[in-house]
Amino acid sequence: MKTLMKSLLLVALLAFVPGLAKAEFGYKIDSATVDDVTTTACTTGRNQTVSGFFNGVDADQIWRLEKETGSRGSGAWRPISGYSDVFPTANGGAAVANAVQIMRYSSEEAACFRLHMTTDGGGTAQVQLVTNRDNVTANQPRSTHFELFDDFFQSLLPVAALGSQADWIGFLGTSQNNVVAIGEASPEGIMTLTGGDTGDIEDYSEVTLGLDAYGATVSEGLIIFEARLSMEDIDAGDVNFGLTEDVAVNAHEENEFFVNTNVITDKSTVDSAVMFAYSSDAYLPLLWHAVSTNGTAIGNAADEYSLGNSPTAATYQLFRIEVDPTGHAYWYVNGLLMGVEPLAVAVAATLMPYFGAGSAVDCAGSCDVTKLDIDYVYFSGARPSGT
Repeated sequence: MKTLMKSLLLVALLAFVPGLAKAEFGYKIDSATVDDVTTTACTTGRNQTVSGFFNGVDADQIWRLEKETGSRGSGAWRPISGYSDVFPTANGGAAVANAVQIMRYSSEEAACFRLHMTTDGGGTAQVQLVTNRDNVTANQPRSTHFELFDDFFQSLLPVAALGSQADWIGFLGTSQNNVVAIGEASPEGIMTLTGGDTGDIEDYSEVTLGLDAYGATVSEGLIIFEARLSMEDIDAGDVNFGLTEDVAVNAHEENEFFVNTNVITDKSTVDSAVMFAYSSDAYLPLLWHAVSTNGTAIGNAADEYSLGNSPTAATYQLFRIEVDPTGHAYWYVNGLLMGVEPLAVAVAATLMPYFGAGSAVDCAGSCDVTKLDIDYVYFSGARPSGT
C-alpha cells in the first residue's frame, strides 16, 4: 500500500478572475496502490502545459502520464509515448533524498490527462499534477485588483519610513544580535533585513506590511506576491518570505516556519501562510523550499518540499507566489513553476507580504549573520466584492 498524500489537478484559472480561462480542480488525499490513478486534469486549447511534481520519503514508484481518448469522460486511456516513468529517481533514505522531480509535457490539443501508478517499490510520496500553470499569470487589471509596488528607493531610513507606497512594520526577537530592517543606499534601492548569529530561535528579524489593513482575502480572487532579493551569505541561516496572516497582532517574533532535517514546523500562531524558505538546518540545506500552513495542516505532509533551485551568495533571484481563490498555491523561481500545493491556505484568510531572517538553530552560536537584500516587492489582490 502506498500513501498518495496529495494529487492536485488544475485545468486553468478560475472563470471569474478577469482575463483567465475557466478552471477545473480535482485532488485527493488518500492511499494509492498499483493501478490507482489520479483524477483527470484537462487542457483547454492547443499547446498547453501539463506538469507533474513528485517528492517524498523512501518513495520508489513508477508513474506514467496517460491521455483520455475519445470524448471527455469516455473512460478510455492510453499511455503517452516517452512518459512511462515520469519520476525516474527513487527518494531513498529516511528523508527526502533529492529535490522535487518535475515532469513537463505540452499537449498539441485540448485533452484530459491523469497519472497512473504502475509499480510501487515502497515509501511515501507526494504527487501533484497541474495544467496551464508553467508560467506566471499576467498581472490583473487595476479595475478589479489593487497593486502595491515598492522599490525601496530611499537610503538609511528605518523600516517604518521606507515604504513609498506602504507602511512596513518591523519586529525583533529578544536576541541582541539581530538588526531592524533598514533602507540602504544602492543604485536599485534595497531594504536590508538582518538576522543574528547566535543560533537562538529568537535571533530573528521580520518585516510585514502593517497590520491587516493591507491584506488580500483569498476567496476574493487571485493573489500575487513577487520579490527580487538575494542572500548575502548562504553558509548558515534561516529565511522565510512570502504571504501570511496578520503578524503584527501575534508578534511571535521568530520565523514562521522551521525547516529542520525533513520536518517542517509551523512556529507562528496564524492559521494561514505560504512562503519560500531556506535553512542550513534542512535535510537539503542548499535549496529553496516551499512551505505553507492551513490551520493545523502543514503543506506536503510536513515534509520538506525541496525546490530545484539553490541560492548563490549575493546574487539576485526572482521569486513569485500565486494563490488562487480556492487556496491552492504555486511557487515560481525566475518565472518558472517549481512547486504547487493544494489547499495551502484557508479561503477565508487575509494575506500580506512577509520577510524574516535569522540564524539556524543548529549552528550552535557559530553562524555568520543572515542578511536579505530585497530589491522590490510586488503585491496584488482582488478588490473585495463588498465593503
